[in-house]
Amino acid sequence: MRRSVGLLYLLARVADTIADSKTGEVNLLLDALDAWDATTDKRQHEVPDLSHLATLQTLDAERVLLEQAGLAVEALSATPSEDLQMMRTCLKIIIGGQSLDLRRFGPANDQDEISSLEDDEALDDYAYRVAGSVGEFWTAMSRHHMFPSRMSLHDEAWMRDGVRFGKALQMTNILRDIPEDLRFGRCYIPRARLDAVGLAPEDLRHASSMDAFRPVYHALLD
Repeated sequence: MRRSVGLLYLLARVADTIADSKTGEVNLLLDALDAWDATTDKRQHEVPDLSHLATLQTLDAERVLLEQAGLAVEALSATPSEDLQMMRTCLKIIIGGQSLDLRRFGPANDQDEISSLEDDEALDDYAYRVAGSVGEFWTAMSRHHMFPSRMSLHDEAWMRDGVRFGKALQMTNILRDIPEDLRFGRCYIPRARLDAVGLAPEDLRHASSMDAFRPVYHALLD
C-alpha cells in the first residue's frame, strides 16, 4: 500500500508542477496536462516532453521531477492492478481539477486583476477534485489492503469521511494561501460570500478589510 500511495503522490506532484509552471501560455499547460493524463492512463505510450517546463522551475527539486517524470510512469508497470485502477481514477480527477483551474484563472503569474470562484458549490467541487478525491483514494486503499475480509465495515460512511477529510485539508490550504493566490490573480473565496459582507476579491489585499472578512474566514474554517 505504501508504495502505491507514494507513487500516486509523485504522479500528482508532476501534474501539479506542470499546472503551476510560470508561463503565460495556458494552452501549453493544458496540452501538457492532457498528455500527462494520457500517459499515466496508458492511452499513449510516450512520456510527454516536459523539458521546456522544467527550465521554468525555480526549485531544483521540481525541475528534476519534470525531467525524470518518465521514471514514475515506468513504476506503474509494477503496480498491482487493483491499486492501479484506484490510482488512475484519483489522478484523472486531480488533473481534471487542475485543468479547470487553468481555464478559470489562467496561468500562475503575477496579476493585478483577480478572478474568484462564484459560490460554495464551485468551491466544494474544486476542493473535491484536488483533495477530496485523494481522501477517497486513501480510504479505498486502506479498506482494500488493511481490512480486505471485514465485510461489516460501513464503507459508505468511510468513503464520505475520507472525502470530507481531504476537503478539510484543502480548505486549510486555501485559507493559508490567500495572499499568494491573490498575487497570482486567484481568489478561492466564493464571490457570493464576499458580496454578503460588502467585499470584492481585490479588497482582500488590504489589511483594512480584515474585520469585515473575519466572519467569512471563520465560517469557512469551521
